[in-house]
Amino acid sequence: MEQWVRAARSVWALRWLLWGGVVAGNVALIVLCWLFIWPRFSHNDVNHYYFYAHDFWVGRPHYLPPYHRVPAEYPPLSLAIFSLTMFPRSSNIQLVFGLWMVAFCLLGAVGFARYSARPRWRAALTYLAYVTWGTGLLFLSRYDLIPALATCAALWAAQRRRFTLAYALLAVGVLLKVYPIFLTPLLVVEEFTLSPALPHWGRENKVFVRQEGEKLRWREALPVFLPIARGVGVFAAIIVAGFLAAAWIDPKHAYGSITFAGVRPIEIESFPATIFWLATFFGAHAIPTFNFASHNYEGVFDIALKPFFLELLVVGCLVVYVQRARGKITLAQAFLACVCVVILTGRVFSPQYLLWALPLAAEADGFSLLWIAICALTVMEYPFLSDFSHGYSTLFLSVVALRNVLLAVATLRALFPAWFVRLRTLSSPAAKRAGG
Repeated sequence: MEQWVRAARSVWALRWLLWGGVVAGNVALIVLCWLFIWPRFSHNDVNHYYFYAHDFWVGRPHYLPPYHRVPAEYPPLSLAIFSLTMFPRSSNIQLVFGLWMVAFCLLGAVGFARYSARPRWRAALTYLAYVTWGTGLLFLSRYDLIPALATCAALWAAQRRRFTLAYALLAVGVLLKVYPIFLTPLLVVEEFTLSPALPHWGRENKVFVRQEGEKLRWREALPVFLPIARGVGVFAAIIVAGFLAAAWIDPKHAYGSITFAGVRPIEIESFPATIFWLATFFGAHAIPTFNFASHNYEGVFDIALKPFFLELLVVGCLVVYVQRARGKITLAQAFLACVCVVILTGRVFSPQYLLWALPLAAEADGFSLLWIAICALTVMEYPFLSDFSHGYSTLFLSVVALRNVLLAVATLRALFPAWFVRLRTLSSPAAKRAGG
């Protein structure tokens, strides 16, 4: 009996209890969303995907010949994913696409079970819990999980020093969603610091100087820079080839994924919108609008917010690169922090965007109550609190604001883990007793 009491009090028993709660919560959430919530909201995007695929492969009689249309607001390779709605042929394209996304989700779990740097089956279970819990089955009707898995695969390849493959996978991610392009400097930094030629040049000083003090000659730097140039060349070649192919097919819409993002207003679920909403309590005037298929905030204040968050994006990414170059964070933490910076500083934060970060969170942080809270709040705001016909309530905006703040905390934890370790140490009972 005493052994059972000790086991119940142990940390491992608590973790298993939490795992049981997560599994039970996932099952309840899946049943609830599948039966009552998901069918109301999930179909519009899948229909959108189908029409893009149909326009490309079949065309429209007397208006658009086949093979002459690419998605207007998505990168060119997304057309390959959209085409899954047509295979196999079925009147229920939502079910067809959902089954394909389940297959990709399970493929990601296999990837975690085989390539994760963490205890692999635990990492796979964490990934599955995050993807289902964090989106309320939204991954079944959006394709954002696929570029997220391509990004995670690039991370695994870089961890195994297969950098050319990592650059190629990251380029595939860019052709699906543009955001992985911000991760490219991390691969450059990682390949540079892991170069076997660096120890001969005084790597500990992190300068290109021989140990004898003689300056490095350019031809002696080639063993370091040539592999990096090759990887960056592969990355650029894949992206340029993808966009040139799209421009050859449809010059009008080939670069829509780049220009479309530049004209979007501040979407109401984004972190800039949270700042905008809070500023209204101090006299800022916000104009709620509905365009680009989303509720937005517009007004005088957004003229200052947009360039500020663009600068914050640049500064945040540079901090991530520097932290990784200094060895302060792992590559997985750097990937996670960079993606979170992109999400938080963007004008748009649709719930499916959280899928960009969740596989990386499973790899970098493992099972975390912070990420569970972020996921739970995201599911609360969509689909439970969303009301497209009457706008959004104060409760909805409060939940979104809390989610965004917690995501910012998760970003800082990935970016400055030493701070949180020190804070946890200072708040521990032993530290309090020592201080007392």
